[in-house]
Amino acid sequence: MTVYDIPNIEHCTVEQIGRMYRITSHDGWYIHLNNGVEDTVNVWKTAVALPSSYDFSIVEIRAEADLPPEAEICGIVTNTETM
Repeated sequence: MTVYDIPNIEHCTVEQIGRMYRITSHDGWYIHLNNGVEDTVNVWKTAVALPSSYDFSIVEIRAEADLPPEAEICGIVTNTETM
């Protein structure tokens, strides 16, 4: 599986930097790595940097409305209503 085969990847910007991919989610979308680390089971991010050898099958991208109730959002989230 390549980075471009991740479900919902069209809701992110993918930049290749050497042997790494920087994935930045569009507004209202979040990234989760299902890597089995207990401390990050509820962590959803707006950006990640992953090596090209990463197992992209464990990357999940979801809309904000579809996040689990216990989701912890990490990263910069801009509230456009206050701008």
